[in-house]
Amino acid sequence: MRNALSTLGVAITSVVASACVDPQGKLDEFAARVVDAKEMSQDCPGFTEIPDVSGSFFFAARVNQVDPSTIDGREPEIFFKLTLKLTRNPDKTGELDITAVPLKFEDKKEVGAEISSSAVAVDTCGRFVAPFNGQIPGPANPITLGQVDVAATLNGQIRDANFICGGMKGKGGALSLDLTTFGISRITGDTLPPVVVRCPE
Repeated sequence: MRNALSTLGVAITSVVASACVDPQGKLDEFAARVVDAKEMSQDCPGFTEIPDVSGSFFFAARVNQVDPSTIDGREPEIFFKLTLKLTRNPDKTGELDITAVPLKFEDKKEVGAEISSSAVAVDTCGRFVAPFNGQIPGPANPITLGQVDVAATLNGQIRDANFICGGMKGKGGALSLDLTTFGISRITGDTLPPVVVRCPE
């Protein structure tokens, strides 16, 4: 499963690689406002046990380094449908299995091969670091519109049984993904939940 999630990482990375990068000043300004993975990981809700996030989820990531005006106004957001399975350990930690299927950015229909990662360690605060490496097909890539490889990690935290969020670390070609943020929301019916791409402030 780690290799699969790695596939996700490589995909998002390449997705972003071809796009123009904002001026450094704008990136610095944005970095001051974004809840990044490092800051997020310092919070500990003090769970009596890790919330059970087993089930179907909607993953939305925003590649914040990409200005929509440079890609014909498309939002630099990448979507996946996730299947999660949490196994709790006696010491209050856990392990998370993840299977991800890319979704088309236009209609959010499934496209391409699934990516998976298994036995991702989750600490007592619900924090985890998951490899995110693989391919994103063109219909799921609003940035370059072509298939891309990503090499990154997801620095996430389980907030409750229905929501996970965090940031991404890694590269997409020559482009850093370190300001990329994501939200993972539980799917409860036939309709996908609203797009959430970062942790709440």
